[in-house]
Amino acid sequence: MTAADPLLAKRRHVDFLRVRSAICR
Repeated sequence: MTAADPLLAKRRHVDFLRVRSAICR
């Protein structure tokens, strides 16, 4: 596990929330 993994996971999580909010809108 590299140091960039947590940041990447957080970024993917934010993107997921953004997509979900776009679908629900």
